[in-house]
Amino acid sequence: ATASSNRDIAQSFVASSGGSLNRVSVFLGKVGNPGADLTFHIVSDDGNKPNNSAMVSFTFPSAYVQSAPAWVEASFATPPSLTNGAKYWIVLDYKPRLAEELSRNYLVCRFDFRGHGAEGKNFELQG
Repeated sequence: ATASSNRDIAQSFVASSGGSLNRVSVFLGKVGNPGADLTFHIVSDDGNKPNNSAMVSFTFPSAYVQSAPAWVEASFATPPSLTNGAKYWIVLDYKPRLAEELSRNYLVCRFDFRGHGAEGKNFELQG
């Protein structure tokens, strides 16, 4: 978390080839009724941590997230260009509107950079 009212989760990945990153898939579900939207950012690496400046961003309305987790795609209108072998980060930025959202209403996610496969990492965006 970057601040008490702002929740971020980041996962690094290394580009296996150069070119455009057209989309990122996240396995996303909700617990309760989170009111804040979720913003996906792609950022470059800054000494093994995410850079503060986004290469591209996409906002996904939390109203579209279902209780049963499902794959959600962030498609970028202007895809960022990746360099083969370089490290990047996907950052999920969640800003709850009310403090009570942090304990009762939150999002659960899983990253996948290769498609809709079973590999990835699980995370919860909550307080």
